[in-house]
Amino acid sequence: SGMAVKYREYLEENDLINSVIRAEDDWAVGLDFIMSVNENQVLLNNLVKMTDFNEVEQTLTSMYNGGVKNLHTMLYGWQAQGYGINPLHGTVNRKIGGMSGLKELTKLTEQYQFKTFMVDNYIDATDGVGGFSSRKYAIHDNQKLVLTDDSEKNFIVNPFDTFNFLKEGIKTFQDSAISGIAFEKLGTTLYSENYHNKSITKNETAQIWSDMLACSNEQFGYSAAEGANAYLFKEAYRLYNVPVNSSQYFGYGREIPFLQMILHGNLYYSTDIGNFAYDIDSAKLKWIEYGSMPTFVLTSESA
Repeated sequence: SGMAVKYREYLEENDLINSVIRAEDDWAVGLDFIMSVNENQVLLNNLVKMTDFNEVEQTLTSMYNGGVKNLHTMLYGWQAQGYGINPLHGTVNRKIGGMSGLKELTKLTEQYQFKTFMVDNYIDATDGVGGFSSRKYAIHDNQKLVLTDDSEKNFIVNPFDTFNFLKEGIKTFQDSAISGIAFEKLGTTLYSENYHNKSITKNETAQIWSDMLACSNEQFGYSAAEGANAYLFKEAYRLYNVPVNSSQYFGYGREIPFLQMILHGNLYYSTDIGNFAYDIDSAKLKWIEYGSMPTFVLTSESA
């Protein structure tokens, strides 16, 4: 624990961690929504609406009237293609209320002083979706071949190009009052590329990931990211899906929450999803022990 305290002091003294939590702030709660999903069918994929913006408004109003004053909501699957198809940037899904519905929702959350993050994945991409071309933008393996999966439809974006796609993506929300982008995989995935004029090291990639958070901060005020790698600490307002389990190595007598000791009191962070937990009472105890946000994921329609 002494090592964690020293490292925390080092980060704070060198301005390497964002201190956003104030002593007088209420305990934060996370309430996330899956808006739409893309259902695989035999011939064509089917877009399924799970929650619309009006339903999110009703739920958040109930929370506010119930006394919750510090709430973060993240919206998954707001894109026209639904959650799971990565267009890098795109229009807001009309089935869930479109841009007008998002404007009304964020006007409400701004009034309540809740934070609203739009979840997007700028690392994975599907060929032909959202202007993505694997020939132009995908990374390569050691044999200089485009890196893909068995379907040969899904790819990983070169870090240089992710930032350019982000600049296009933020234009979608310029007329709304969202709090920021929540970047999927940004704190769990780090890679290099060694291909012609797009070569990049992992350190350079980490800097681009940090710059993407800073871009969201500049445009909207805040940013969130999945994971908890150290290059996120300086710019992120909230981290989610932060690990709480140890490596299970046997060189110690008990687990020490090293990461949580660093983050606690500086950044908002969430760990296990409450309604996904096999034992909600155990999840509550972990939230208290680690100082993480109680977080739940909801849909209006049955999943």
